[in-house]
Amino acid sequence: MRSRRGDRSGLRRGFTLIELMAALMLTGLALLGAHRLLDQLADGPDRIRTMSIDDAARANRSRLLRDVIAHAELGSDSSQRFVGSATAASFASWCLAPGGWLERCAVSLEIDVESDSSVVAATLNGSSLSLWHGRGKASLSYFERGRGWLREWSSSLAVPSAVGVVVAADTLVLPVGGTP
Repeated sequence: MRSRRGDRSGLRRGFTLIELMAALMLTGLALLGAHRLLDQLADGPDRIRTMSIDDAARANRSRLLRDVIAHAELGSDSSQRFVGSATAASFASWCLAPGGWLERCAVSLEIDVESDSSVVAATLNGSSLSLWHGRGKASLSYFERGRGWLREWSSSLAVPSAVGVVVAADTLVLPVGGTP
């Protein structure tokens, strides 16, 4: 572009409107990308915190399931004896009290089968909790030394050696112990 004064060097001074618009558009895109990146970096700690809370809750539910089964005890009273089927079990156990000590509790486990997954729900002294979640149809089985895995546990004086949560070809084995 020539100036009106007759610039003899033939060099233009300044930018055309199209060049200026292209530069502004590229700068805007770079700023938009930087803004989105900073937003993701700022959301990272919140996502990590949420995931860690979910993982801790899942681990606590699994620990509680293991603990109530591990502390199952022989019940001399027929209403507190260990009884189990493929979908439910009830027994007396020792549960952790809010003060940190163990106290007797009545436990009922039940398998809730959903469309593509199963949940082991527990009722501990009247409070219902979801303790385990797995994909596929689940069932309970009971291990007795010398006889192997059984689909039902009758109301006898003995408790099984272990309780299994069976899903497809996988089994979560939960050993049964005595009183603390």
